[in-house]
Amino acid sequence: MGLTTSHADWPTRIYVVRHGETEENLLGIHQGHGIQGRLSRQGVEDATELAAHLATVRFDALFTGPAGRATATADILAERLRPAVTIHEPRLAAKNSGHLSGQRRDLIEQEAARVGTPIHLFKTPGGESSVDVQHRHVGLWNELAARPGTFLLVGHGAGIALLLLHLTGHDYDRFHQYVHGSAHRTVIDAGVVGHHILEVNAPPRA
Repeated sequence: MGLTTSHADWPTRIYVVRHGETEENLLGIHQGHGIQGRLSRQGVEDATELAAHLATVRFDALFTGPAGRATATADILAERLRPAVTIHEPRLAAKNSGHLSGQRRDLIEQEAARVGTPIHLFKTPGGESSVDVQHRHVGLWNELAARPGTFLLVGHGAGIALLLLHLTGHDYDRFHQYVHGSAHRTVIDAGVVGHHILEVNAPPRA
């Protein structure tokens, strides 16, 4: 791996992984909370490559979002990595976009612009804003960062990007900078002194 924890103040290491590419990704469909998603051939290959790359790491727990594309990726990883426990974690779920789930990705931006709401505050009736998604990801992060161990989180591009905006202190205009590719990972050490980002959006084979 090339990553070592040498500082006594960093007892926790968290790997944050985006699910593998889906057939819906290839079609430009916004999946959100309402669409399970089907891993493409490339998505399966990427998840398998990542599992091989992480094979020497001992994980105390694997946390996965509930959508099919996340659990399918987590299953591929768990088969090779054998984490001590696998946990389905609802806070890693994709954004609840209401009636816009399953629609073209650009419709969210169009709807937000039509009603004059900043994109990170926009929500459909009964749905979530990006701020809501960020809050639940940060809540999970704070819990895990306080627990010594090595953890693997399998989630979604938007949720991971929003978590990284929080951890880096950047505003929402930097969102797209942190959206991960297929089975890409970020690795972060955490402890009493804060956190230390080791890798961001690293591809599965690197």
